Amino acid sequence: TSKNDWNGFLSGAFRHVWDPQHESGGVLESELLLYGAKYFEQTQLDLGYVELKTGSRAPFMADLVSEATIRPYVLVDYAWLEEARYFWGIGAGVRASKAFGSNILAGLSAEHRLHRYRDSSSRSTNSDLDGGESELAIDIAYAFDRSNLVRLEATIGRDELAADHNSSLEQGVSLSYTHRFDSPVGMTAGQWNSTLVGSFTNTNYDDPDPLVDPTRRRHDQKWRLGLTTVVPLTEDWSMVTTVQRTGVGSNFSNFKYTNWEALVGASWRF
Repeated sequence: TSKNDWNGFLSGAFRHVWDPQHESGGVLESELLLYGAKYFEQTQLDLGYVELKTGSRAPFMADLVSEATIRPYVLVDYAWLEEARYFWGIGAGVRASKAFGSNILAGLSAEHRLHRYRDSSSRSTNSDLDGGESELAIDIAYAFDRSNLVRLEATIGRDELAADHNSSLEQGVSLSYTHRFDSPVGMTAGQWNSTLVGSFTNTNYDDPDPLVDPTRRRHDQKWRLGLTTVVPLTEDWSMVTTVQRTGVGSNFSNFKYTNWEALVGASWRF
């Protein structure tokens, strides 16, 4: 049955680039993601998540390929649910990118993660989600000018998990349009930046879930449409607003839902 609730959350993203001034031109890039959500009534959904990713970005085959870079990286992540450990994971990936002139940037990335879940008295089958998650993505961005950018991405992912009814194959596509424009109120530190993004994901599960329907495999489709605007307040601080609509369809009615989100945050560069 459906239940309504409100929640509050905090999220943060920190990025650090270290340039050792090596003749190879490589730099070490690290990102730290933090997220926490607290529900008013459905406290079993209280969630925390942290992820650290680090790797060196360097020119790729500079003697043969111009304006190409490659970045292998490693990552660790950890999540807790209802104030107890939910899972931990490790992973690795690589991303290669190539510029074609001043207007086109193409990229190819691959990533694999291994997660281990913790069973609990209220979630005794969490370990059914143990296993590996792999994804391959290709993207291309085209800049019409300094103020208008279009980006297209296609992904394919495979989850090989302990229980076959949780294992799945996923295909996705997303299209975004970014526009930079002068402040409409004339009181901010620079140009505003708005990105409109739409995405579609199709997920097919390997086997039927015996607890739901032992004769039918699950198939989900997820649509998302969102608008994010970044408003510079000072040279270091920006306000970030997002409005997003998500809809999930499924051949099982209990997995269908629609959701609206409105987010307001801040970004600090230092």
